[in-house]
Amino acid sequence: GGARSSAFRRISTNASDSDGERRREVTMSLDAGLCILLSTQDGINSFSEHCVREFSYENIRFWCAVNDFHAEVDLTCVEEGIPSTSSSSETDAVADIGGGDTTDSADVEKGAGGRQPQQEQAQQEQEQTDAIDKLSESELQEYAREIFEVYIATEGELQINIPQAMVNEIRTALESGKVRRNMFDKAQREIFGIMSRDSYPRYLSTKRKSQSLFQNSRSRRRMRVSAIG
Repeated sequence: GGARSSAFRRISTNASDSDGERRREVTMSLDAGLCILLSTQDGINSFSEHCVREFSYENIRFWCAVNDFHAEVDLTCVEEGIPSTSSSSETDAVADIGGGDTTDSADVEKGAGGRQPQQEQAQQEQEQTDAIDKLSESELQEYAREIFEVYIATEGELQINIPQAMVNEIRTALESGKVRRNMFDKAQREIFGIMSRDSYPRYLSTKRKSQSLFQNSRSRRRMRVSAIG
């Protein structure tokens, strides 16, 4: 009896491990598929339309808003000479406007021998463009606060569903007076997981059904044309 019970436990454990591995593989596959879909504007538009139909539009809008926020902070960091981190990094990249050494190595070259006229003109044009596009420190702080109020705060217009601990962490970061590139990253990963587990599988199912209906419709049309002929 004991040997039989031990064998049953081993079989149950192996089956549980196998199920867990399959779930991890499915999750990784869905994550990769959603990443590919959202890597193009057409994919974002298509997925957004699906999210509107299933009343989860706030998730994809928040995901896009955080990406836009990353871009704005990166632009400011680069212009002000402040190191920036990738979106996956856990290290804080503080957008402390006015800090950092903004000396350009090209300026040293200019003092040594001067630049070519085309290079100077190109840099002046780039500086003019950056001056238009770059947000100030106060504008970045306002941008971050707007994201919080629209997507995260209670009664926000497009409030997302994230743990209260994340809400509190983001609120504390805002109140610190420093704009940090990764201040919304945990929430963005949480929402991506929700979209990957829930919205994306239904999106794929809807696409497959639409494709099947389209193919069936084409087959029926061909059959009618053949019958007529």
